[in-house]
Amino acid sequence: MVTPLNTLADAAATQAEAIARQAKAKDNLNKDPRIARSRAAVRGAVMSLLRAGRDFDTLTVSEVARTAGITRKTFYARFGSLDGVVEELISDVLDSVTNQIDDSMLVFPLQDNSLAKLVLATYQQQRHELEPLLNHCAASLFLKPASQIFANLLDRVVEVNRLPPMPTIEQEYIIAMGGSMTHALMMVWVKRGFTDPPEQLATLIYKLFGTGLQQVLSDSPG
Repeated sequence: MVTPLNTLADAAATQAEAIARQAKAKDNLNKDPRIARSRAAVRGAVMSLLRAGRDFDTLTVSEVARTAGITRKTFYARFGSLDGVVEELISDVLDSVTNQIDDSMLVFPLQDNSLAKLVLATYQQQRHELEPLLNHCAASLFLKPASQIFANLLDRVVEVNRLPPMPTIEQEYIIAMGGSMTHALMMVWVKRGFTDPPEQLATLIYKLFGTGLQQVLSDSPG
């Protein structure tokens, strides 16, 4: 059975509102110095265990809380789950990259691979954060924040170029493909030790996806 477009649109709007509420709650929590310190301790504990070679699925809340110097109760008050810690770590790394993208770089038609080159060069600089997350965490933990970051960037592209809103179905597929492509590219790159130059990968990405995505967005009936 085909899901009505208005139902999909409502679901997307609900998800966006939930993400906005989570971001506001996180911002409010970080304003309290004690909460900010315990949250930072948990994030640091998870990263230190991953860097030591532990796979994420072997970690326990008790171990992370003990490493962070807090109680299990405090852990659950700050994050709710270990999945939430990793998703936030990944989201922060990806956010730090997209925040460097100026709106002028999103104007169609894209003339070259400069946008992809900037993104990849920044990822390369963040390799010490990305390597343990990619090597020791399940793909599902990466895909959710990667897809959300891609969705935010897609919204900016539509706004900057004054394009009509995309049909919900097309939008969902493009976001899913964008998140999956980001994870797949990063997995290969990390296995190759981040030795491949960003310029080379940016050229490949632009040839494969650059013009096609521009055409899809520009031809969208709204």
